[in-house]
Amino acid sequence: MDRPRLPRPTLKRNSPFTRGRVTLLLVVAGALSVFLGLVLLRSSGDLDRALAPSPEDLPISAFSPSLPQALNAFEDPRFGRTAFASGLAQALASQLVSDQRGAVAAFKRTTFAFLLKIRYPRDEILTHYLNRACLGSAGNTPICGFQKAADFYFGIPVENLNLGEALLLCDLAWSPKKPALLGDLSTALKTRNRLLARLRDIGRLSRAEYETEVARPLSPASDHRPIW
Repeated sequence: MDRPRLPRPTLKRNSPFTRGRVTLLLVVAGALSVFLGLVLLRSSGDLDRALAPSPEDLPISAFSPSLPQALNAFEDPRFGRTAFASGLAQALASQLVSDQRGAVAAFKRTTFAFLLKIRYPRDEILTHYLNRACLGSAGNTPICGFQKAADFYFGIPVENLNLGEALLLCDLAWSPKKPALLGDLSTALKTRNRLLARLRDIGRLSRAEYETEVARPLSPASDHRPIW
């Protein structure tokens, strides 16, 4: 017995999927793709210019191992620093567009973060961040880069930073407009100890390591007199 043939579905004239509307949708989608491609291309060029090497840039090997350890902690949402919890790429993008405000700047930061994630390995993003992050200012002059910050605040080379000092600098990078890092030495010491305790509490620092770090003196660059 022959099976009855079912009628083929036909598009009604008033259907939203008429040929003309489908063509229009394809044209709009193509135009949007071209526009986004041009935006990414332009942003890619802007990012390359922002990350252009400087004679003062240091390789990752020149920084204290405590700095990556501290930054890794700041990226952990449990640490409570939301500016870093979205990732190091976003933190670097925010630094690169820190002098701009508004919706365009927010879009630029998001685009930069996306391009950083797909174009650069983490170590390269980390190196750029360590060389370009803003950590307060000396008068009206911003202090850019952890190497300058280590010398300005502690009077030591960046490779000699201990974990407590690295945490204080990362905390300053998280909020560069906060009061002077070592303006009040007792407050700075309490902040360092609180950050070390938080690192211990989330399991990124053993109790023995915590006891060692919290027992270190804190010395400002101005006079190098340690406080405990």
